[in-house]
Amino acid sequence: MRCTVLVVDNDLELETLIGEQPEKKRLESNHAFIFAHSDDEALETLKAGNDIDIAAVAIDSEGVSGMELFHKLGDAKIRVPRIALTKGADLPIIRGAMNAGAVDFLTKPISMRDLTATLDKVFKDCEDRRKIWRTEAQLAAIRKEIDIAGDMQKKILPSRFPARDGLDIYAQMTPANKMGGDFYDFFEISHDRIGLVVADVSGKGVPAAFF
Repeated sequence: MRCTVLVVDNDLELETLIGEQPEKKRLESNHAFIFAHSDDEALETLKAGNDIDIAAVAIDSEGVSGMELFHKLGDAKIRVPRIALTKGADLPIIRGAMNAGAVDFLTKPISMRDLTATLDKVFKDCEDRRKIWRTEAQLAAIRKEIDIAGDMQKKILPSRFPARDGLDIYAQMTPANKMGGDFYDFFEISHDRIGLVVADVSGKGVPAAFF
C-alpha cells in the first residue's frame, strides 16, 4: 500500500535528499512526499482533504511550530501519526515532542535509508492499530445486535400470567449467555385446564436461540 507523507520543514535539506533519489528508487520506497515549508502551507494541505498517512514535522525550526502545529487545526479531526525532525540530539526537545504526540523521531542529517525504515515502521504500526480498531468496532456492533436480539427474545416470551383460584403460574428465563435455546409458553385449553410448553434446545447462545 502506498504511503503519503507530509514533510513540514523550512530546511530544504530533506526535500533535496528525496528529490535527488532516482525515480525508480523513489517508487521502490513505496512512499509519496508532499512538502510544506511553513505552518500555513501545512494547515492548507491538511485541511484540503489530502489523504496524508504520516506527517514528518520539524520541531526546532523557525516558522514551523512542531507538534503545536496540529493544535491550530481547531475542530478539524485529523488523526495522522507524526514523526519529529530535529537538527540535534537535544533530549528535552525530543522528549517534549514525544509527549506532545510524536510516535518517533529522526535526527538530521537524515539518510534516505533511515527515513524509509522509520516510515515503514510507523506505517506498519499504524495499520496494525487501525486493524485492531476496525475489529473492535465490528465486535461492538455484533454485541449490540446480540443485545437487541436478546431483548427481542425476552419480549416474545409471556410476561403476564393468568390468575386462577388455587393456582399461580410464573416463569422466567435466564440464559447462560445473552441469548439461549430455552422457551416457555402457556395456553388455556378450557376453563379448568391450562397447557404448558417448556423447551430446551441443545447448545447455548445464538445458534440455540435461532433454532
